Amino acid sequence: MNNERELLKQELFEVDEAVRAGTARAEQLCGHIRAWLNPLLHPPAEMRIAEAAGLMDELVVVQAELLRLSSRAEALKRALYD
Repeated sequence: MNNERELLKQELFEVDEAVRAGTARAEQLCGHIRAWLNPLLHPPAEMRIAEAAGLMDELVVVQAELLRLSSRAEALKRALYD
């Protein structure tokens, strides 16, 4: 039982690390998108809209992974602490 608990704790640690990394990536993507589409910085004709659209696609994937990881973390916490 103790070994199983340690394995759950290790997996929770890994999931939490992946959430932190994914969150940082999402924030980075949002920063690029925001800068590329800011009309105060660039007129619409000079905006990097196609590149921003590509980053939005990546952001959708990152968000889905964060949602999956968050769900897994909650399940691990329930198994460990309930």
